[in-house]
Amino acid sequence: MTTNKPGSSSPAAYQLLLKLEQQFDYLLATIDTAASLYEQQSPATWVFHQTTPSHHWLREALFDMWHEQDQDGRKRATNHI
Repeated sequence: MTTNKPGSSSPAAYQLLLKLEQQFDYLLATIDTAASLYEQQSPATWVFHQTTPSHHWLREALFDMWHEQDQDGRKRATNHI
C-alpha cells in the first residue's frame, strides 16, 4: 500500500486539480458573459438599497462571491443579490 505524503501529488490528483481549475475558469467566463449581456441590454431592474442600480451592479454582485487576488477569502464587499 502506498500513501502520499502531505504536499506530494499523484498524476491522478494533478489531473483532478487541473480539471477543477479549468471548470472554475469556465464558471468565471460564464458569469462574465451573463454580466456583459445584462450590461448591454440594460433591462428594468430592482435592487435593494439603490434607487437607480449602477450599470455594473450585477457583475459586482456576482463576482463578489469570489475573493480577490492577494486576499485570503475572509474579506468581502457587502454587495448581495
